[in-house]
Amino acid sequence: MSEFEYVEIVHLNAAYLGTSAMNVFSIFVAYTLAAHFVGKQLSRNVAVFVSTVYCLFLLGPFAGIVIATTDLENLKDAYLIEFPAGTLLSPTGLSLSGTIALTLAPALCGWLGSLAYMHAVVRKKDRRTEAPEKSVQS
Repeated sequence: MSEFEYVEIVHLNAAYLGTSAMNVFSIFVAYTLAAHFVGKQLSRNVAVFVSTVYCLFLLGPFAGIVIATTDLENLKDAYLIEFPAGTLLSPTGLSLSGTIALTLAPALCGWLGSLAYMHAVVRKKDRRTEAPEKSVQS
C-alpha cells in the first residue's frame, strides 16, 4: 500500500470512531432527558427495564469504539513498519490499552452517571415526595 492509502484508511476509520462516539453521546442525552422528564412517573420495574435496554443498546457503539481504536492503532503500527521515516501518520505514544481507556473513559463516565441520575437522583427524589403523602392519608 502507498503512504496515502494508509492515510485514507486511517481517516475513514477515524470517521467511524467519531460516528460511534456520536451514537454514544446521542443515546446518553436521550436517556438522561427521558430520566429527567419521565423518570418520576415510571414504576420501579419499568425504570429497571428501560435502564437495561439502554445498557444493551450502548453495547454496539462501545464495541464500535473499541474496534475502531484497535484498527487505528494497528494501521499506524503497520504504516510505521512500512514507512519508518513516514511523516503522514505519527505514533501516538500510547499503548493500545491506554488509547482505548482514554477513548472509552468519558463515555463510560457519562453512561454510569446517567444511570446514577435516573436511579439515585430522580427516582429517589420521587420516593421522598411520596412518603409524606402516604403518611397524610393514614
